[in-house]
Amino acid sequence: MLKYLIILLLFPQPLGLDWEKKHTTLPSIDGYKYFYGDIYWDPVVYYGTEDLLGLETEIHIHFGNKKITRAFLILGPSGLNNRNCLIKYKEVVKVLSQKYGNYKHTTERIDPLIEELIYSSRCYTTRLGMYQVRTHWSHKDRIIEASLLGDSDGLYIEISYIDLNRSKQNEIKEKNKIFKKLSKEL
Repeated sequence: MLKYLIILLLFPQPLGLDWEKKHTTLPSIDGYKYFYGDIYWDPVVYYGTEDLLGLETEIHIHFGNKKITRAFLILGPSGLNNRNCLIKYKEVVKVLSQKYGNYKHTTERIDPLIEELIYSSRCYTTRLGMYQVRTHWSHKDRIIEASLLGDSDGLYIEISYIDLNRSKQNEIKEKNKIFKKLSKEL
């Protein structure tokens, strides 16, 4: 299953998507089935038809001006558990490092109450939302971030790809729309 993750992550463009193309139709992604969303209302969501690393997958794509601005590959919750989440996370970090080089930094968020718990693994505290780890890469004009997260539904590894220029432009455009609507109402 590692080979599928390597193939998906080692395409020249993140997730094998054409980030430079103006999309007029939904992009098709090998190994994924469209679930919902549209280019004009975000996100476009796809579910994986094959597991990666033995994990359930889905992809969320956000557009601005018909071009991809952000994409998220979400691994889990099926396949991640209290024993393997850190092992799987390290596998993902290794593959991303092979593609994007050494990561810039890793950050951990640890709730101070974690010291009050008796727990068997870091994965258990991640599922409680008391521990998160994020690893960051910069590649050309993109930020790539792998995160190990958890909630009451389970554990997740989220890989985010953000085109800095387009995301900022889209954010400014959305703010201007809001300001325009507010000025009309006043």
